[in-house]
Amino acid sequence: MNEIEITNGALSVKTATRGNSIELGEEVEGYYASADTTKKLTIHSSDEVPLFFGIEGKLFGAAKIGFDEIQTKSLLASLRASLVAYGLNVKDIKATIGPCLTFSHCPVERKVIEKLLSDGYQAAAKRTDGVDFLDLPVFVLLELRRLGVEMENIKIGDYDTFENPDLLYSKLRGEKEENPSTASLS
Repeated sequence: MNEIEITNGALSVKTATRGNSIELGEEVEGYYASADTTKKLTIHSSDEVPLFFGIEGKLFGAAKIGFDEIQTKSLLASLRASLVAYGLNVKDIKATIGPCLTFSHCPVERKVIEKLLSDGYQAAAKRTDGVDFLDLPVFVLLELRRLGVEMENIKIGDYDTFENPDLLYSKLRGEKEENPSTASLS
């Protein structure tokens, strides 16, 4: 397998597998949104969440979401600001999440889980064998749902970066390489 593909309507995301390459677009670090829906966007990540979103012909964007972005909940504020700036309806957004780490590989301190629980993010807070975990893709999903993105408009990739060493790089395994994901909206 040379690439992993996630499609959601007109939104298409390809992630190169280990040792392979894909066509790259404009590099995104952090958050990016634009009315230019014709370009390709690329996120290089290993265990962080690559999120791509768009409304065909109106808005195209991406965000690389790690633990810091989750603690500040910056995704929700940034995406809401983009929708307001462009006068768009959140119900029209299509989004893809992943590939990234899943819950069993993101241990966090108890106070982080307690904060998530008090903020209403129970689905992203896990406890297994006395260890607290954060489910990164579920947290991003919950953020999108809180904003008003329809569940049927959100696709989560089914590849965990740590669990698939033959396909994807992972910082958790000590690897420095990152997985390029490129999205287009057409």
